[in-house]
Amino acid sequence: MDSLATLNVPAIGYGIRYEFGMFEQIIEDGWQVERTDKWLQLGNPWEIPSTDCEMEVKFGGHTEEYHDQEGLHHVRWVPDYVVNGLPYDTPILGYRTNMANRLRLWKAQAAESFDFSRFNLGDYAGAVDKKVEIGNHLPRFVSQ
Repeated sequence: MDSLATLNVPAIGYGIRYEFGMFEQIIEDGWQVERTDKWLQLGNPWEIPSTDCEMEVKFGGHTEEYHDQEGLHHVRWVPDYVVNGLPYDTPILGYRTNMANRLRLWKAQAAESFDFSRFNLGDYAGAVDKKVEIGNHLPRFVSQ
């Protein structure tokens, strides 16, 4: 992205905004050990959340057939999972030029992260089921 900006070639890069980076490697007792790279723990001052561009992303599911009031046959898709995608934009500056390209990383979050009705019934774990379920399944969807 920075090479394109340096060459004054406009471009937009897209990717996934993972909460954790690849990993951090250290040597412990003579062995290589990988640790979580918490690259966002202090925030990222260069990124700009674009809340006006949030998108609903649907995964899996099935179709249902139905007839409308006029008797016309229709088929609708009913997804298994719905995730909100929130874009974060980072300007990528060129070297010795006025060009800036955009890197857009998408953060996935559960559409409904807290179920107050389940919470009010005393089902505290169930109140966050959707958030946990999306977190457990998202890597599988993303890698396919």
